[in-house]
Amino acid sequence: MNKWLKGTLIASAAVTVAGAVLLGVGIALGGSPFFYYDTDGLHVKENTEETAKQDYVLESTKIGALSSLELDLQNADLQIVSGDDWSVEYVLDGECSQPVYSVENGTLILKEGSYLRTGYYRFGFGYGNGWMYDSETMARSPYVKITVPENARLDSVNISSGYGKISIEKNLRADSAVVYGEYGNIRLDGWTGDTLNVETEYGDLAAGTLDGSEVTIRGAYGSLQIDSLKTDLAAIESEYGDVTADVDQAQSVDVDCSDGEVRLNLAGKLEDYGVSLYSEYGTIRVPQGTVESDDYDGSSSFIRLADGQDTAGIQIETEYGDIRIREK
Repeated sequence: MNKWLKGTLIASAAVTVAGAVLLGVGIALGGSPFFYYDTDGLHVKENTEETAKQDYVLESTKIGALSSLELDLQNADLQIVSGDDWSVEYVLDGECSQPVYSVENGTLILKEGSYLRTGYYRFGFGYGNGWMYDSETMARSPYVKITVPENARLDSVNISSGYGKISIEKNLRADSAVVYGEYGNIRLDGWTGDTLNVETEYGDLAAGTLDGSEVTIRGAYGSLQIDSLKTDLAAIESEYGDVTADVDQAQSVDVDCSDGEVRLNLAGKLEDYGVSLYSEYGTIRVPQGTVESDDYDGSSSFIRLADGQDTAGIQIETEYGDIRIREK
């Protein structure tokens, strides 16, 4: 080893030892070897207040009769229940920006704020970094609860949710209703109205009786279950989840499923509706038995029309999923 390299190694070792000694002295004096950087700049223990922000809280408040709901939530769970009076309450995350809340001209508007802190970069070694997370150790259970009288009817309902659950624990009477959930499950005990549009990305849908003129339901990665479908027109689309529904009354039901099983229970006979079924790689089962697949490409199809009917009232198409039709 030449003298230059040997000298460099000795100097490096000396600097490392000196740095370790100074680090130990700094920690012993109450310092911290950690820091983080966000949109507000560089933070070390000495310039960071250890105070957590308070959640936004609205105690249960009676409001006048409503004609519409406009709800845009990020992380809060939503619960809509029956009660004697119209009321609203919420607890929303204090780490988010202030929510927008108003009740004007029969419309309830509630928009949950987004997180204030973005662009986190943390660095450190050793122990004693708890102060960096103090503001995140608050109990997090954000929610919104809305009470609607049992027989009240709304003109319109628009609900959008990011990560929270949507629980409509009543028969929702709304002429027009749009419900969108990105990551949370959707529970809809019932709906009566003109048009209903439900969409879920990564959550499941569990619905009760859907009774109206037109129903559109779309699911990406969750299962779709409908206890009773009573509608003139119904369009159901699923990418990677199963579809289960009881069809008690319908003029037209169109189901398109890429990778999942479709199970329909019909109130009546196949001939009462007229059915057209097609599965590219799945098996079709009807009350008459299992449909034989095509010898050429392995697909399966089944058509049964009512007398004088040109187009089937129930049309189902799957790519990789099975189709099962039963008569109740």
